[in-house]
Amino acid sequence: ASSSCSASSCAAMAMLRACILALCVAAAAAFMPATPLSTIAPHSTSAASTITMKKCAGGGVESSKKKHRRGVRKAAWKADTPEKFKAEILCKATETKLLGMHWRVRHSLKMKILKRAEELGVEVPSNFAAWDVTPIKTPRQYLKPSIA
Repeated sequence: ASSSCSASSCAAMAMLRACILALCVAAAAAFMPATPLSTIAPHSTSAASTITMKKCAGGGVESSKKKHRRGVRKAAWKADTPEKFKAEILCKATETKLLGMHWRVRHSLKMKILKRAEELGVEVPSNFAAWDVTPIKTPRQYLKPSIA
């Protein structure tokens, strides 16, 4: 059996293979976790349940404004007769609340109130809550109530 390589070149090939194998093992070890796999705990729901999300206290300026809007929307919804609608919605207190709101919110509530008034057959004055003032973006301090 004749071989095509000499003894020194075969030894060099064996040495090269050993070096390549050692480099591959070192590269594979670099990507392995530092601890053995048996000691790593599997992901569980208990780890996620230890993180607690804090709920907002809800005591800011924004939340108090939302509470006022909610009151006007609920009042419009609860007014199921024309008498209740006139007493609860078309009053000075509601108009004052509406005048104190941002123009976008006031416009949104205008649509809700007008829709409910149409359902009940109640006529809403055009100047109620300064809905007839142009431009719509007129600052609040320049708006005047229609109900004295």
